Amino acid sequence: DPNADGSGYTALHAAVPKDLRRLVKTLLTRRANPNVGLKNAPPSIFGPSRGAGSEVMAETGSGAGRGNSSSGPLAGATPFWLAARSVNVEIMELLVEGGADRSSTTVNGTTPLMAAAGITQIQGPRAKRGDVSAFYSNWGEHDSLEAVRFLVQHGADVTATNEAGQTALHGAAYMGGNPIVQFLVEHGARINGQDAQGQTPFRIAEGHLNVASQGVTSWPKTSALLSELGADITLGVDGRTMLRRYGNLGVSAPETKSDGSRPR
Repeated sequence: DPNADGSGYTALHAAVPKDLRRLVKTLLTRRANPNVGLKNAPPSIFGPSRGAGSEVMAETGSGAGRGNSSSGPLAGATPFWLAARSVNVEIMELLVEGGADRSSTTVNGTTPLMAAAGITQIQGPRAKRGDVSAFYSNWGEHDSLEAVRFLVQHGADVTATNEAGQTALHGAAYMGGNPIVQFLVEHGARINGQDAQGQTPFRIAEGHLNVASQGVTSWPKTSALLSELGADITLGVDGRTMLRRYGNLGVSAPETKSDGSRPR
């Protein structure tokens, strides 16, 4: 049965992050449903679910997967959404041909465009395409830009927000993706939108909480670009204020350098 999902995911879900294109195509020809939502996301198959922006989701309760902690922010993700997260245009094209709904979101309203731009992405070294690891990411600026361009060309809303108030531009700011920031702003993204923690894309680039190290990551070139594009640099909450807020809750949060690494 190509649609068996007793483990909380289907074979099609599992094939996408592994970049198994022949398997994706074969499953679709055997009538695999490309629009089934993910219920369980083992990290060994799907990578960690708590990437960029997940601290905002957790604080607002929008990343809890509606009671299913095993999938977290990935709850409800379709194979097409996972392909967008993997910034894999070739698999997205196969899924569209197979009847995938390009407007599908996770349970918390995160769109494929947000995922391709940076939301839920691992802020770590680039992995070989198809590798799934807790320490490496398939995300890269070039592939992200191609995926974002593909999604916008196919009708993705650059102004959409999820339940945590995040947009695709917030995602690009988390990753320091200047070409993606430029593209999204040129296509109508709201440059001064604030998420549920009060951070604008500029504030995120200026300094945001790094989920992995519980410190602050900053992207000076991205914050400078957003300023040049018209961001209100006085609006919102800066990352170090967020760091102190978490410190008051008893969270250990060592400082990080501007490239996102921990100081030695």
